[in-house]
Amino acid sequence: MKTMPSTTLALLTLLSVTPLSHADGMNMNGMNMNNMPMSDSMAEPMSKKVHHAIGIVRKVDTANSRITISHEPIPSIQWPAMTMTFAVQNEKQLNQIIVGEKIKFDLVQSAKDQYQVTRITPIQ
Repeated sequence: MKTMPSTTLALLTLLSVTPLSHADGMNMNGMNMNNMPMSDSMAEPMSKKVHHAIGIVRKVDTANSRITISHEPIPSIQWPAMTMTFAVQNEKQLNQIIVGEKIKFDLVQSAKDQYQVTRITPIQ
């Protein structure tokens, strides 16, 4: 009967030491990762769905890189016609846009329930 407790003790010791010996394998201190491509884009989905729309520019806010557009319905995201303000990916595009101008524009979802304009093209 004395062997039972010592066997149990030995088994418990073995089981508790084994995970600890492997835990150090996750320590990456001192590893040179300078050539490994690690960027924020790796956390992004591989591709974002682009939604195409048509609208009229109501306001241009170059200081905050935002544009207000009265857009036609956008079936790909089941939006009815409405006026909305969007962040613009490339604020330089805003310098060429005139309030009241009819435009084609592309949207991508940048966060939950938030969309960003990625392309703006005036309609002639």
